[in-house]
Amino acid sequence: MTKLTTARVRKLNEAGRYGDGGGLYLNVSKTGTKSWVQRVRIVGKRTDKGLGGFPSVALSEARRLADSNRVALAAGRNPWAAGRYLSEVLTEPDIPTFEQVARRFHEVNVAAGGWTTPKNISAWMGRAQKYLFPRLGGRQIDLITAAELRDEVLIPVSLDKPETAKRLRIILKQVFEYALESEYVDMNPVDRIPAKRLRRPQPKHFDTLPWQDVPAALERIRWSEAWKVTKLSLEFMVLTATRPNEVRFARWDEIDRAAYVWSIPAYRMKSKRPHRVPLSIQASVLFQQVRYYLDDTTGLVFPAPSGKPLSENALCMRTRKTGVGTAHGFRSAFRSWAAERGASWEVAEMSLSHCVGNATERAYMRSDLLEARRDLMQAWANHCGPELPF
Repeated sequence: MTKLTTARVRKLNEAGRYGDGGGLYLNVSKTGTKSWVQRVRIVGKRTDKGLGGFPSVALSEARRLADSNRVALAAGRNPWAAGRYLSEVLTEPDIPTFEQVARRFHEVNVAAGGWTTPKNISAWMGRAQKYLFPRLGGRQIDLITAAELRDEVLIPVSLDKPETAKRLRIILKQVFEYALESEYVDMNPVDRIPAKRLRRPQPKHFDTLPWQDVPAALERIRWSEAWKVTKLSLEFMVLTATRPNEVRFARWDEIDRAAYVWSIPAYRMKSKRPHRVPLSIQASVLFQQVRYYLDDTTGLVFPAPSGKPLSENALCMRTRKTGVGTAHGFRSAFRSWAAERGASWEVAEMSLSHCVGNATERAYMRSDLLEARRDLMQAWANHCGPELPF
């Protein structure tokens, strides 16, 4: 535990309890008043004893009083009741170790259904066993400090595995919160470790696909062993440069086949704004293929065999299994192709349903450039491959 200094005691204004070691704490109230408290055990019962306020009682005097009280307790005397002796002096505290509290918390949450899947249950305990128990497992939980957690556990892990450090901080916060509820500790030390102190995880960018490789990638998807509707939905996603979830829930009543337009409602869009997609000739022909393979009454364009929307991973996993990167990689390929082709920035960005301009510019820009985007999407479909071998 980091020792207090007189200078630090003077500067502390945030309400809380600050340890000096050996059971001595400085309490700072919400009004800013400061007082000394010593945590001791008398006849096996933990109790806090006041030693006076600061600055009336200086740091050095508080330490002297605390030392004197510890000596008296060790000799079986009660320093707060002159001439009286303790009937029993508890030499070994009954506060549990970190590992004991962590396992209790884990058992309670498993029994209460706090984790919904076996994977979550095993992952929580697996991280605790690998990263926390070796360092903290045998430590009495009320003696573990925020500085120790930060410098000896979280920061070393964050240097190589920032995402793991972030999850460990959550585990520690949960364990100490449980210890606080059980009255083993008076505060949660994790609250003193801001998440920003740990190195933030580096953003993971989706795998990109060169736009030149898109026709060959689509050819591999077409001849893969996937279910035909899954392959058609993937091809439709590529031709329209849309996202997997937008395609999964596509409905026939959203598609105007006479005007060659697919209107996606705002609640299904990442931007929470409605988006119109101009359909190429290839995309329209693709609908005929869907009708040929499906006699569906659900209203979904690409339903799963169960009649529900395709699963969340149906499109993403198929692209990985086929070896053509990620579903999002096709959107990146489209954007690169559009830039190489010389398409205007506004048209290319609106084709991806991205916001264009600031709030003021968008207020005055009422057109979604549908016709300009139609020419671009038809050129993109021509690049992807004009023929559908079904």
